[in-house]
Amino acid sequence: MKRIVAIFLSVLLMLSLTACKHGGGAEDGYKVDISYYLSAGQVKEAQFMLGTSLESINKEMSKHTADEHSGDGHDDAIVFVEDYDYSFYSTAEFDYYYKNDKADKGISCIVGNADIYGFSVGQSGFYEVKTALELEKLNPILSDAKAEEFFFLMVSLDDCKKLTCIKDNKELVFYFENDILIAGVLYNTDNWMI
Repeated sequence: MKRIVAIFLSVLLMLSLTACKHGGGAEDGYKVDISYYLSAGQVKEAQFMLGTSLESINKEMSKHTADEHSGDGHDDAIVFVEDYDYSFYSTAEFDYYYKNDKADKGISCIVGNADIYGFSVGQSGFYEVKTALELEKLNPILSDAKAEEFFFLMVSLDDCKKLTCIKDNKELVFYFENDILIAGVLYNTDNWMI
């Protein structure tokens, strides 16, 4: 009887270890096709994509302004900020940049401040993002981020690293501080350079 119980427990242990090996890893749990969205110049969670005309965004801003006055309770305002070299539209989750001298090209850079391609800013870790990019064969390049790259932050960060993926004329950069995702940036290399 003891042998039967011992064999049963051994089989049970092996099955539980096998289940741990195959259950819910980065390969199984990751659901966003980054390669597809990168090729299209989109961020899955973003309202606008690279190349979206400023006219389209201005129409959307007008719609939101009208909604605010109607009192329907929407909290997804779009704010416009104009600077010397570039301007941008800002929402709670994303900022949409364009160079002032290339305004006819539309949005050239999208900065994600919340969820971007299924990763959560402030929560997702370096290895989680790196593994997903490698699984999609995007060949992420690891390097140190330079202070001038943080044009989209109010503060400068030290000791940050980044993962960069390039596809056609689009570049996707994930920034990390202490191995935690702090932002994701997608831009068109023909119209924007970091």
